[in-house]
Amino acid sequence: MNYIEILVSLFIIFFIINKFLLSKKLFIDPKKNSYHKTFLSSNDNIPFSGGILILISSLIFFPYEGSFFNYFLILIFAIGLFSDLEIIKSPFKRIIFQAIVIATYIHFSQNLVPYTRISLIDNLFEFYYVKFFFTLFCILVLINGSNFIDGVNGLVACYYIMVIACVIYLKYTYYVDYEILIEKVIFLTLIIFLTFNFFGKAFLGDGGAYLLSFIVGAILVNFANNYITVSPYFIVCLLWYPAYENLFSIIRKKLQKISPSKPDNKHLHHILFVFFKKLFKLDKKITNTLTGIIISIFNLFIFILATYYHSNTKILVLILILNVSIYTILYFTLRKIKF
Repeated sequence: MNYIEILVSLFIIFFIINKFLLSKKLFIDPKKNSYHKTFLSSNDNIPFSGGILILISSLIFFPYEGSFFNYFLILIFAIGLFSDLEIIKSPFKRIIFQAIVIATYIHFSQNLVPYTRISLIDNLFEFYYVKFFFTLFCILVLINGSNFIDGVNGLVACYYIMVIACVIYLKYTYYVDYEILIEKVIFLTLIIFLTFNFFGKAFLGDGGAYLLSFIVGAILVNFANNYITVSPYFIVCLLWYPAYENLFSIIRKKLQKISPSKPDNKHLHHILFVFFKKLFKLDKKITNTLTGIIISIFNLFIFILATYYHSNTKILVLILILNVSIYTILYFTLRKIKF
């Protein structure tokens, strides 16, 4: 099956999934959980179908030898789905379940972060469990950060489309002998999902955000292991936004004496949404999509730059400092504006 056939198949599958969920009123977004969804009317029923599409496409199109990996995809998706359905309400319990699944995956796959190019840390990596728990920490930060940025239409899907595109580009350009089927399947799946999500017809939900970021995290750790000419800071540059969003939110809530596990609407994309709404006086639905597009354009520029310098650690570290600085300055600047 060629990639056009896969794309058409995924579109048909997703169309049927969405129709079925809407007809049965299954996995419908309650809307009360997210400030940015206030543009939805009371008659809008939007299903959490994105994660289901990613899971189905993975189970169908991933290589047979990847079936071991698929078991963990099902478990990670299930944790997010139970969160969407409010069966697992406690953020602490979700993190514990995530940690158990991810730790088991790392143990059996041995897909560990290889090195950091920081002598002290790399010396510690000589001890297996230091490397093990560092990898576990990184993936946990990524999947929960991805859930945090899932706040405006198209943002998470566009973000990971660009990440996967960077990996595919490098593999095509420098490593043509390497298998890229998994990356292409995820890329095509996200393109299909984005066509629905862009117009507010489908959401990822926690299940989709957890699943997608887990897959991409595993892909990138594996990529770093196979190609040591790629700086580990290239991987960090690709994943900086969800990771920093998570860590920044934890620190921010700690300083405000708020539980880090308590959800709020004070993430950067929320503040940008309000800022653009007041500045341009646009419809909420248009502002929602505009916010996602603007953040994605910024990250596209960063990804192009990082991909060009994918082996140059010094420049990649400067790019990371630039990202963090712009995010932090923009956040506190916008927070001071009286809307």
